[in-house]
Amino acid sequence: EPTLEQRLTAGQIDAVFRRHGFLYLTDFGVSEEDVRVVFNNMKRLFALNDEEKAKLSKFDPRMNTGFSKFATEALNTLRPPDLKESFNIRSRKHYTNDYTGTPEGFGDVAESFWDKLEEASRRLF
Repeated sequence: EPTLEQRLTAGQIDAVFRRHGFLYLTDFGVSEEDVRVVFNNMKRLFALNDEEKAKLSKFDPRMNTGFSKFATEALNTLRPPDLKESFNIRSRKHYTNDYTGTPEGFGDVAESFWDKLEEASRRLF
């Protein structure tokens, strides 16, 4: 059961989302170093050449996991594809992610970061 302080904080977060649509959090369990490490990890993945990227697990829209090539996804089907490539994962508590073809250590970094975000979200929300 949430404490009074937690309920008050939740109310403040709700008010910010309703007014602004987003918020910026600090000191919530993910450090700047954590972000730097995961960004460098993603840079290594996206720096792979097309031949190496062809070996990555393909995007599965039913599971929302895997690698999507540049400009192959569109949230709005009435508009051109999004100008991005992506590699989506899910919580390892409920799903086994496929890191075939990714750089060495990629999966460990991605899942460690996911775990930190998941833990922070449970504390905050």
